[in-house]
Amino acid sequence: MENLQEHNKEAALQPQSFEDFIAFHGIQLYAVNFPRNLEHKLFDKLQSQNFDIGYKVKIMVDEEQEKIELIAQEGGLKANEDVYLVDHAWTFKYRDGEKTLRENDQLLQRLLQSIGRYSEKQDLPHNPYQKKRPTFQELIGTFDENTKVYDLDDYGIVKIDLIGFSQKTEEISLFNNKIDNPGQITAFLVPLPHLKALWLNNNPVVESCVNFNYIGEMMPELEILNSRFTSKAGKWALLYYARDQQVQELSQIKELDLTGKGVLHMKDISFFDEMTSLTTINLSDHPEFFMTEQEIEEHQNIQREGAQHETGTVEFIQKLHEVDDLLHKLKHIKKLICDESLENYILQNRQEKVFLPSLLEINRVGIKILDQSQRDKEKNIRKVMDKIWMYLGTYRVVKEDQMDEENIWYLMDEVGTAIKHSDQPNLAIHPFIYSPNGKLDEHTITYSICWPNQDINEGDVIYRDFLKGIDESKFRSARLSVWFNTPEEYFQEQIKIYRSIKPEFDAEERHKYYQNKYEPVDSILNVCKTDLPIIVYTDYIQIQDHLTDPRFKLTEDPFASQVAWITVDYYVVLRQKLNLNEDIKFFNQFQFEGSLVMKNHLATLVKTTLNEEDQNIIQETFILNDFLPAFMGRYLEKKKLAEDNSWILKPTNMARSMDTWVTSNLDLIVRMVETGPKIAQKYINNTCLFKGKKFDMRFVVVLKSVLPLEVYVYDEFYTRHSNNSYEVTESSFSDYETHFTVMNYKEGVTITNVRYFDFEKEFNQEYEGVITFDIIKQRIHQAIKKLFIAFQVKHGKEFEDLGEQTRRCRSIYGIDVMINDKFEPKILEATFSPDCKRACRFNPDFFNEIFSCLFLNETKNMTKI
Repeated sequence: MENLQEHNKEAALQPQSFEDFIAFHGIQLYAVNFPRNLEHKLFDKLQSQNFDIGYKVKIMVDEEQEKIELIAQEGGLKANEDVYLVDHAWTFKYRDGEKTLRENDQLLQRLLQSIGRYSEKQDLPHNPYQKKRPTFQELIGTFDENTKVYDLDDYGIVKIDLIGFSQKTEEISLFNNKIDNPGQITAFLVPLPHLKALWLNNNPVVESCVNFNYIGEMMPELEILNSRFTSKAGKWALLYYARDQQVQELSQIKELDLTGKGVLHMKDISFFDEMTSLTTINLSDHPEFFMTEQEIEEHQNIQREGAQHETGTVEFIQKLHEVDDLLHKLKHIKKLICDESLENYILQNRQEKVFLPSLLEINRVGIKILDQSQRDKEKNIRKVMDKIWMYLGTYRVVKEDQMDEENIWYLMDEVGTAIKHSDQPNLAIHPFIYSPNGKLDEHTITYSICWPNQDINEGDVIYRDFLKGIDESKFRSARLSVWFNTPEEYFQEQIKIYRSIKPEFDAEERHKYYQNKYEPVDSILNVCKTDLPIIVYTDYIQIQDHLTDPRFKLTEDPFASQVAWITVDYYVVLRQKLNLNEDIKFFNQFQFEGSLVMKNHLATLVKTTLNEEDQNIIQETFILNDFLPAFMGRYLEKKKLAEDNSWILKPTNMARSMDTWVTSNLDLIVRMVETGPKIAQKYINNTCLFKGKKFDMRFVVVLKSVLPLEVYVYDEFYTRHSNNSYEVTESSFSDYETHFTVMNYKEGVTITNVRYFDFEKEFNQEYEGVITFDIIKQRIHQAIKKLFIAFQVKHGKEFEDLGEQTRRCRSIYGIDVMINDKFEPKILEATFSPDCKRACRFNPDFFNEIFSCLFLNETKNMTKI
């Protein structure tokens, strides 16, 4: 979406009266508790485009403390005395954001300057989880002859002879101490037979000892010295840097950060051959990769002459392999972070030298992009999109006849973005949609309006509340993690609580109970003691056009019908207005079916009803408005485990992929909570592909009865396909035609139509010798059956209380299914009154067969599950 700040258009407008201004905009002002005494001032400033806040405040940049603040100038600001306009530098819809930055270099550079600097998160002033640090004497009192790990950072230690390291010692960390005598190291540390890692970073001995690295080589099993590999580094060192992943073998490691570790100093790099799961690696800060033997020798001579030089401490550099040797070992790497010199080398030589065969992106940019200026732009876009969520505001435009499908995001100008957060703000600031014509049209402009809500003295820092109106009932502390380093312990507690939610009873046993208790439902002819034709009322045009079986007759009078097939919720919306006799009439709706067709309720249905194994019929799902902290705990857990952390955000009750996003950015996910009720569902990043593209399938499911459960799947299913070849890169997530399959509601995009029999044939050809689609279809049918078992079990008692009325309900649902690369089906959603236009186009008898199954007990083109 283009920026709405087209101020020049205002000149052509007729002046708006104050009364008209308030009549149209008053509801916005009332909603933010805008001071009535400032209404005229706001009107005047909007009319004259008066941005006078610059005379009252100034931006202060503190280079030393790396922060930017907005402070009051001479005279300060008085509470509720004046109102100020803040311009919006950028207004956009999320899906268009990256595209706009690629096309607008000036905007991209402006954003890099305004939000790229000093945008690190702040620590909380008080951490309730922080443990008291033991004194040095208390700490060494905990050591004994079995101690393997010694964490002695920041204790001001000068001598280590009093510590008494055990013979089982494996790790010693002495960061930021005052050890300056190399003799102590040789006397007390070199003799330790099992010492594998030693950190003496930021100790005087590292700078003063000419042959410090040689001391390290004297230790028989030492693999890590001062955060770098020794020549003896191998399995232990590699597993050490993957310790958060809780793995025992090299083959289990998924990700490694080897920044500055001196990988080529390892004598044996064949260990990388064993790392068959390693897909992500960071090899930054390795200048030796491209150093010549002469340059290495010069560095060695410098160190031998002494470690203190004008350029600072010189690392002892040694290279036992060439970089090509390492790159040929990294056969499974998909994502690489590295220095620019290595990036350029790989892009220029990868195809010729045939290394890194699985590589998809370097430094977060796809390897398909070779032009350096374009790569630099993509990197800058990533920087902006990473940080921008700390600065954005959002609103949604609601007109009389419709509401925008998705929110609008806005970035205030440099003054607005300099305002920091406080729980006790001294400034109120809100977005304001100004419509000089008294209607939302091309002249509408968005600003932010702000006013002091307390006196601000000269030199005072100006603060606002980033989460105004959000308290702990809406997870204020968790949501502040966009701007602050919230303790991870809090989120760990929340995911533990979430996992304690278990089903109340065994779903399979309860299902068997209901199946044995109730007889199958009978044909409508026997139930109603009636003859053909069956009288049907419907408001659905596809049924009106395609229910042509003479055994059914359409009527326009719902009271005269035996079957009422209505596309809106009868029980919630129509019951009061259209009170049909539910004891004698058949309906196409089941009460409580919101458990199926609303995404949040479907997730709850599965989690609270099915056992843990059967819950895998859907992807791991969190209802963000109910379990945001638990979701964040799970996200951080997956990050530690180096598991894929891409999630798809879906509104709880919208269809056709509206307001739906794929991302791996936690801050973005947290901010999206502001845009309406959403679920976060683990994205199927390892989706099964058809001709290299993503696809899913719509199955029409016929629910004939709940007590007992009687479910059929219509034999013809409907595939939906993305248009672009599938890739899982950050820059591709905003590309609709790569990650989404619903194309028939989008203008100007290609729609791929493949009949189910052609799809099955081509799928079997593509996966010949691996699997057949018949096997997958059986798995899909089982997954769908489990979903409806959950529905029966969850609401069985309530259906029993409704009595015979329940046995007069019949319905169909659209069940969307995707399969992963292990050919496991995942139910995406269930849709009430699904769009059957394509079904009728492919088979004009579609509704004849559906109605014959539901009301006459016939099963043509149906499979009972």
